[in-house]
Amino acid sequence: MRTCRFRIVLLLAVALAGCAAPRPPRPLHPSLQGADLPPLIPAERLFYPPSKTTGYKISPDGTRLAWIETYMDRPTIHFKVLGEAQVHRIQAQGWRIGSFRWAQNSRNFIVRAPSRGKENYRLFAFDGLQPRAAPLEITSFDGFMTSEKRAYLHTVPPADPEHVFVLMNDRDSTGYDYCRVGLNRREKEIVAVNPGDVTEWFADRDGRLVARERRAEDAGKRSLEVYAPATDTWEERATLALDDDFTGLVLDGEGRTLWALSNRQRDRIALVRFDLDTGREEVVYAHPEVDVTTAYVSDVNYQALGVAVEPGYPEFIFLYEDQKAAYAPLLAAMAAAGFHDFRIVSSDREERLLVLRAYAATQSAYYLLDVARQELQLLDLGIGASEAAALAETRPVALTSRDGLPLRGYLTCPKGVPERGLPMVLLVHGGPWSRDRYDFDPEVQFLANRGYAVLQINFRGSSGYGRAFLEAGWKEFGARMQEDLLDAVQWAVGQGIADPGRIAIMGNSYGGYAALVGLSDSPEVFACGIDGFGPSDLAALMWTRPRAWMLKKFFGDCEIAADLARMKEKSPLFKADQVVRPLLIVYGAEDQRVDLEQSTKMIQALEKAGKPVESHSFPDEGHWIVGPKNRLTYYRLIEDFLARHLGGRQEP
Repeated sequence: MRTCRFRIVLLLAVALAGCAAPRPPRPLHPSLQGADLPPLIPAERLFYPPSKTTGYKISPDGTRLAWIETYMDRPTIHFKVLGEAQVHRIQAQGWRIGSFRWAQNSRNFIVRAPSRGKENYRLFAFDGLQPRAAPLEITSFDGFMTSEKRAYLHTVPPADPEHVFVLMNDRDSTGYDYCRVGLNRREKEIVAVNPGDVTEWFADRDGRLVARERRAEDAGKRSLEVYAPATDTWEERATLALDDDFTGLVLDGEGRTLWALSNRQRDRIALVRFDLDTGREEVVYAHPEVDVTTAYVSDVNYQALGVAVEPGYPEFIFLYEDQKAAYAPLLAAMAAAGFHDFRIVSSDREERLLVLRAYAATQSAYYLLDVARQELQLLDLGIGASEAAALAETRPVALTSRDGLPLRGYLTCPKGVPERGLPMVLLVHGGPWSRDRYDFDPEVQFLANRGYAVLQINFRGSSGYGRAFLEAGWKEFGARMQEDLLDAVQWAVGQGIADPGRIAIMGNSYGGYAALVGLSDSPEVFACGIDGFGPSDLAALMWTRPRAWMLKKFFGDCEIAADLARMKEKSPLFKADQVVRPLLIVYGAEDQRVDLEQSTKMIQALEKAGKPVESHSFPDEGHWIVGPKNRLTYYRLIEDFLARHLGGRQEP
């Protein structure tokens, strides 16, 4: 038998040696045949690069730089001393690193690590002086793998480099206590017990609590309370509606004024200063059209440098002219490199060195800026220059819904092809209170490189465009929210961009739900659909998430008969017989947000009705694909499915 096997392998090897590398199949869609398309970018280069680097952070003392880089198929923290070539890495085999932060001692790395597939997070401390040593788990849980137990880093105090403050729900999974934990030995002190309704804790830079936010859903309000040390009590300073946005950023040096992003008593989120003693709110900056996305406030002088907004192309707006002038050389250098905007992602303790992320639709990069010298050093380009040249430009688009609501989004058309009669993917974001934005998006670029126009529309219910626009989506799931998507398709067809017979609808989470609705309610519009992690039975989803206040606003309350009837009417599970076009369903077996039965029951219903459905389960994934190899599998499934039904390109 050994001889037979050897001969078979040898004959096969000889046969393959005479073959050239397989060529990609020719695209079947007429608009792509004979077109001057750019080279096909392998999925590995976008979703599974061998040395992907991201998340650069400068140490608090400004002497070291750390980042996440793929090593042995896993994201691993790498670091080095600035000015030196030698790179070190921590021993992180077996760990999934979600994010990390430097400790104030500029030695330890505080790592947030999720469990296998689940959104259960623990915090570990790795020692940079002993990078091969096993980490210390600084937040320990019982029953971690089976229950929703989580820990989040809250404050890293400069004056106490051996401790950090964290939020933990190990005592009561429904609320987070405010705790002080050690970095070098296993110790925990509960600083403040959550009575069960505290949704946010506010602390000064040293970790001292100064305020908290409490939610009273029965009363339809939230309360902002300030701590009074003299009496050891909490005093109410302001009342917020349940749907108000109020996100604390930084307390001033005295700990009495809070910089925050707020839409309290207004439509759009603005940058404000909130006085903890009086409860008064001063608007510092508000955009006339959209919400303020984020703001950068100095930890040194507690002044705001600028705000980020996204009306179409993103903008970083400096609040003071002298600051804008100081950053002029930086902005010029980034513009010359083709970048539209930047964000400050890290700084040293004195804010002398800043790590910046610059981005455009076809590229992203990390820079290190020496503020005093105005010296800009490139740390990393997200993708190689030759591959970046093959990527497609994204542009903002605007249209009006059938009931007169202005809608905005983004269109990416394949490079080298006239924008006429293209196969198109309607890519629907999750949430639904999320949004699409202008950025380097490997998923969008992957689809465009395969020959598809990609349309992303921020339908009503999306964030970023003010309170009224978001609330226009309440209880409009499968109705006007879906009509906005259909109106966007008709706009693309009316502009001559999309081939009406070759349009796919695709998305994850709420986007997956929209894909199921699209194929069951509008089978004549879409040639196929891809549902990733989407719910199919809304009532079943809501029964498992009784405390999800925002979901109730969008989907309804199972205790209300009219809402329950509407949920059933808008649940694709009960309309499987109406699906006539091919459908691909992908789900994670460890999903804690959308139970795997939401997908398996939909698949069973479609199969029972004799409908065309393909499916794939990832046993070690949750509500999204994290593992690099799983991501590669996921996008190869998508690539092959779309090539069959829309006629785009695919790898051999």
